[in-house]
Amino acid sequence: MRVIALSGRGNVGKTHCLGHMINLIYKETTGCDFYLEGHDTRITLDYHGERISICTWGDNAFEEQKNIDFICCEKADIAIVATRTKGDTVEIVERFCEENDYKLKWVEKYVASFDDLSGQDYLNKLQAEQILDYVRGLIDGQLYYVDSISSIGDDEQYHVILLGTESSGRGYPRTLSLTLNSNLLYSFGVERRMSEDDFVLYHPDSDNLFENGNETPTALALREESSSLQQELIENELRGDAAVVTMQHDIDWVKSYHVKVGHGNCSLILSKYANGYELWMVDCSTYDYLNRCDYSLDLYHCLKDIADVLSINLKDLRISRFMLTHTHFDHYNGLSYLIEHGWINGDTVVYANLYYKCASPIWCGILKELNKTKCRIVEPVPDNLKRGAIRVYHPECRLYKNNSGAQKGVTYRTVSEVNNTSVVYGIKLKDKIMVLPGDLERKGFDEMTSNGFCSKDLYNADYYVISHHGSLNGHGTMPCNLYGVRSPLLCASNNLKKAILMGRNYAYAGIYSPIVLRYWSAMHNVLVYTERAKYYLELSWASGNVTYK
Repeated sequence: MRVIALSGRGNVGKTHCLGHMINLIYKETTGCDFYLEGHDTRITLDYHGERISICTWGDNAFEEQKNIDFICCEKADIAIVATRTKGDTVEIVERFCEENDYKLKWVEKYVASFDDLSGQDYLNKLQAEQILDYVRGLIDGQLYYVDSISSIGDDEQYHVILLGTESSGRGYPRTLSLTLNSNLLYSFGVERRMSEDDFVLYHPDSDNLFENGNETPTALALREESSSLQQELIENELRGDAAVVTMQHDIDWVKSYHVKVGHGNCSLILSKYANGYELWMVDCSTYDYLNRCDYSLDLYHCLKDIADVLSINLKDLRISRFMLTHTHFDHYNGLSYLIEHGWINGDTVVYANLYYKCASPIWCGILKELNKTKCRIVEPVPDNLKRGAIRVYHPECRLYKNNSGAQKGVTYRTVSEVNNTSVVYGIKLKDKIMVLPGDLERKGFDEMTSNGFCSKDLYNADYYVISHHGSLNGHGTMPCNLYGVRSPLLCASNNLKKAILMGRNYAYAGIYSPIVLRYWSAMHNVLVYTERAKYYLELSWASGNVTYK
């Protein structure tokens, strides 16, 4: 038997959480709802061929012992109980498992602030879904998409983010955040290491955590769907001169806004001229999957303030150009929010690398929404964008996940790490330059410089958005011959007025890196953090002044 114990103090929603879980199982197996409305119960359900006993009581020793008696009588395969954080209820469950050699999994109850009732209900439902997902994993293994694998320092440790495959479009997906050693990345059942864009079956508490899920029907369907959706968008591509951005007006002023979105990126550039404006955006995240926090309110405040500056209604605000650096969840998940509110529509030009394959279920949902808008697409490579107000410094040619996507006569190269597909955008307005490198890592910086494509604009940059949330991996150290400078960061920081750090400190190991912080802090009054703002930071390009709002 496996035992799962949900622990927490009294009146924090343990009963409601397990009640939601009972309803989820009941609805999945019968198609009907089973609402407890906060009442305690003990129930056994058949689920995927297993007997699952769920006991929502657990605030005193008498009820906890009744839970144990019920579980034994029901001959459950998996038991889920509630307990307090310490004391008799905890001791009863631990003794029961020790005496019978049952595996025990402790789960700490999520708790919102004391006055946030709607937030607590959200957390109850979210935790119910996560516990049920764990149960599915115990029984069958649960299918996940490998969104990102990032090395942590030099000790062969990796931070891995997995996205649940049942989610698409806007919403908060099931996520797993794991720290794995190199050996575990080879444990998913094929001759190569697990990599980004793989599908895996996750078996919690098993000696073999992962099983290759690439050939499952869901994975195959998602790959086919994403490829088809990408091809539809490619048909609306702008190429050559049509992709070049030439400003047709004398610009009065330029400001950029960098939104506090937890572990993620979200920047807006606003240029104002006599009879109108241009509002551009680079990346958009509104949900931090690591702390399970929704930051869409911060973006809303920023957009509302921009509309007020322009003296227009918020519903009339439009983002004319959206630039995606790369297809990691923490850079694109807010696109649905923008489309839903009409801030991105058919008049928006979207810069995105659609030739690098990504079968994420969330990305598939966003591709569907982009297709519905009939927006135009620009492939962000220098051939399209080597001049004008929006420029691309990396990649130097088309990127493919593998050779199967190659087209005759088209220059391309393969890239295994999604971070190193990051487009390095340069925005040049009013003789000021901002460089936004997404999550480019050392290999990407090396490619950018070794191919001789490190632009002089990098040397002359006024503003720089620090790569990869301030990790050491995003801190390029390879030689760069331009102007005799030793590295891209020395190049970028030559005339820099501000370095903007987007992300959340301690989001995972290695963020923020003390080495990166020391580097940028050494330049007086250059380093600024979105995390220190209430909603966002505003940067005036003319003066370099930053205001936290």
